[in-house]
Amino acid sequence: MAFKEVVTGPTKFVNLNEVAADSIIATGIFVGTKEGKFGKQFIIREEDGSNLVLYKKGNLEYLISTAGLAGGELIRVTYLGKQAMESGQWEGTMAHRFKLEVDSGNAA
Repeated sequence: MAFKEVVTGPTKFVNLNEVAADSIIATGIFVGTKEGKFGKQFIIREEDGSNLVLYKKGNLEYLISTAGLAGGELIRVTYLGKQAMESGQWEGTMAHRFKLEVDSGNAA
């Protein structure tokens, strides 16, 4: 049998167009992902009990996947701003960039 946490409490959404580069946008417990109206969402439970929702962005999804986050880890997400993609299909397109830090007590 597998249980999945029910996300409760107030929810806040981050509009990256209103965030300055090099700003910490989330610090809390990574709850997991869910499908929302606009696609995949990453949910972080903040210290005050509210849920912060970050919409899927390629760089952020890559960082979360690479870190192997499954839920329950203490994380901090910093928004680095937009940067031009350097290669691939979307070369030259501006993309949101992030830094993901995982609490060392949660490191694999």
